[in-house]
Amino acid sequence: MRNRLGVGITVALFGAIMNIAPAGAITVGGNIESDTTWTAAEEITVTSDILITVTGHLTIEAGTAVHFTPGIGMTVEGQLTASGANDNRIVFTSTADTLYGSPAAGNWTGISFQNTGTGTLYGCDVRYATNGIAITVTSPLVKACTITNFLSSGVNISAGAAIVRITPLIDSCIIGQSLTGLRGTGKGLYAYGKADLTITNSVIHDCLFGLEFYSATSNVPGFEITDCTIIGNAARGIYTHPG
Repeated sequence: MRNRLGVGITVALFGAIMNIAPAGAITVGGNIESDTTWTAAEEITVTSDILITVTGHLTIEAGTAVHFTPGIGMTVEGQLTASGANDNRIVFTSTADTLYGSPAAGNWTGISFQNTGTGTLYGCDVRYATNGIAITVTSPLVKACTITNFLSSGVNISAGAAIVRITPLIDSCIIGQSLTGLRGTGKGLYAYGKADLTITNSVIHDCLFGLEFYSATSNVPGFEITDCTIIGNAARGIYTHPG
C-alpha cells in the first residue's frame, strides 16, 4: 500500500514461537488526500472512518479484501476506483465475516459517494453493511458487483439536494439477501430525488422491496430497467410512491 494512513503490524510471542500477522496486514483509517493504492498483497482492516477527500484518489486492485470494524465505513468525496474481476474479486465486508460465522446486517456502515465523489466499483462483493452503496449528488458506475445481507438498502440513492439530475448506472449486479434469516427484509435499491437511474442485466432478490422509488414535489426519480430479474421480494418487486 502506498500513501496509507495508520499502518499497524501485530506481533505476538508465545514461548519460543512467534506468530506474525499475515504478510502485509495493515490497519487504516482517516483521510486519503492524494493518490493511494491498496493491493491484494495487503490484508486491509479499517479501524476508523475513511474519507477520500476531493484531492484523493483511492485505487483498489483485484483480489483485495477490505474488512471494516463495527460502525465504520468509507465516504468518497474524491475518487474511488475498485477494479476486480469475475475470478479475482474485491471484497468489502465486516471484520466479523469469517469462515466460522457471519456478522449481523449493518455491522459496518457501507460505501458512500457524496458531493463531488465519483468512481467505479467493478467486480466487487459488498456484504453486511447498513447501506451497501449510498449515493447522494454524484453518478458512480456500479458494475458486476454483488451486494448482499444489508440492513437498510443494497443501493441507496438520495438525490434531493442535487442541483442537476444525477445519472448513476447499475449494470450486471446481484443485489439481495442471501441468508435465510434476512430474506424478506431491506430494500434492494431505494431512490429519491433528482436521479435518472439506469439498471441493466441485474438481479434483485429476496428483499422486502426489490426496487423502491419515492417522489415528493419536484424530487421525482426517473428510472430505466432493462433485462433485469426481480424475484422473491416479500412485499413488492417494484414500489413507487406516493404516486
